Amino acid sequence: MNLRLNIYLVVIVVLMSIKINAQQSPLLTQFMFNKNVFNPATVVDGSEICASAFYRTQWMGFDGAPVFMGVNVVSPKLSRNMGAGLAVYSDNLGKYNRIQIEGNYAYSIKLKNAVFSMGIKFGVLNMSYKDLDWITPDSEISLDPSIVNSNTDSWSSSFGIGFQYLTEKWYAGVSILNMLEQNNSFDEVQIPQKRQYYFTGGYTIRLNSTFKLKPNVLVRTDLGAYSFDLNVNAEIYNNMVAGVTYRLDDSASILLGYKVIDGLYAYYSYDFGINKIGSFSQSGGSHELSVKYCFSFVKKVKKSKKNRNVRFL
Repeated sequence: MNLRLNIYLVVIVVLMSIKINAQQSPLLTQFMFNKNVFNPATVVDGSEICASAFYRTQWMGFDGAPVFMGVNVVSPKLSRNMGAGLAVYSDNLGKYNRIQIEGNYAYSIKLKNAVFSMGIKFGVLNMSYKDLDWITPDSEISLDPSIVNSNTDSWSSSFGIGFQYLTEKWYAGVSILNMLEQNNSFDEVQIPQKRQYYFTGGYTIRLNSTFKLKPNVLVRTDLGAYSFDLNVNAEIYNNMVAGVTYRLDDSASILLGYKVIDGLYAYYSYDFGINKIGSFSQSGGSHELSVKYCFSFVKKVKKSKKNRNVRFL
């Protein structure tokens, strides 16, 4: 059996056994700047409209390795207490393709020293298999009902909710995605979209006027399998970011970010696997590049006209 087929079959086994999600999501290092990906309540954070785009290539050196890309737009100030967002993601893994389109809506309540927000996420998911030229010396793939053997696709809907408690120094959030647990059907093959639970938290440590440390944590589970991310970002002069992230028993990564001009940010991260797949000599790690642009529609304040008092010319 050739190497490429071995890789494809290993990936299929991994995706079937890890029930959390087939999506090859980037590490928390990058998602800290687009938290609405896993919690819709966060679209009310901030005061500017932000548009982001990112591209991630994983397990460099493997044919058919995962490629994940997407665009994300959030508008936190639709009104005084409401925000919304729209995102499109594409995920390719060998012969497997995934496209997800989702919207986010959130409402915030201002408390004495904090903001409590709640949000909903809704969207559609398209899964497809293409170019299925499976090769095996053992038997005909078409005889195995558990393997998709024809070019096909399947649509399903998705729905989720999220909550966040945000203060000036720390935040905590919880969200539930894929609440409907719908299946994507491919003839006799059923791929369930398992319900996912996300728990997030972070704290800002201000060391001086120019340097901040921001530790963050993300726990993701479907109550059968778990994923744990621990991240620390250092922010310098409000325009440079350097960070490290560790995903338990899976990978570690580094991040560099820079404010190019006012409103425009660029980030690059590299992570290397510490699991069995990442230990292969062919694996060159994973690279991710993202850009983010933020702006606001602020009306210019007109200069007040000077009025003369006739008593004092």
